Amino acid sequence: MTMVYAHRGASAAEPENTLAAFAAAVAMGADGVELDIRRTADGALAVHHDAHLVDGRPLSRWSRPTSPPRSPCSPPPSTPVPAWW
Repeated sequence: MTMVYAHRGASAAEPENTLAAFAAAVAMGADGVELDIRRTADGALAVHHDAHLVDGRPLSRWSRPTSPPRSPCSPPPSTPVPAWW
């Protein structure tokens, strides 16, 4: 049986590594998604492909208050996460 995994979500339909891309992948019938998770300076988890931001700064040195607007980070631990699968 062949399984289909969406690389960074449905990145041709939505911005890669976003909740919209992951939801689109599920809607399109993907069996799962492949994503990259990195830890930030404040201990949050960020979904980001590269270890560095476009300007060269390492992701490990920035935190949620200083993150770029389109940088998905993990919610606080008490925040419920929807079950997609």
